[in-house]
Amino acid sequence: MVAADRLDRRGSSELMSWVKLDDKFWANPKVEELGNEAAGAYCRMLSYCGDHLTDGVLTAAKVRYIAKPKVIDRLVEFGFIVKRGAGWIIPDYLDYNPSQQQVFAKREADRKRKAGDDE
Repeated sequence: MVAADRLDRRGSSELMSWVKLDDKFWANPKVEELGNEAAGAYCRMLSYCGDHLTDGVLTAAKVRYIAKPKVIDRLVEFGFIVKRGAGWIIPDYLDYNPSQQQVFAKREADRKRKAGDDE
């Protein structure tokens, strides 16, 4: 049986990860100028990166799925996303969020700790 707090919204037993968003994000002058639609798309991009442990990297297809071209342009103009190869990156993602490698290492350490392994 999987503990209820380990289940995500789909009922999966996969562990959830989290992304950090400053609690003053809503009132940041840059975000206010960016606008709600683009700020919302940015939050969805952050969430996607955290969910899929992409280290802040997004495919072009995923960016287009989340945001309309005018919103993408706005995010680029304000520096929230940057073109990288065929896709995109959230430039400071790893400044505030753990990398995929760090998440996996923490999960493994937690698993060992819970199993009573001291290695």
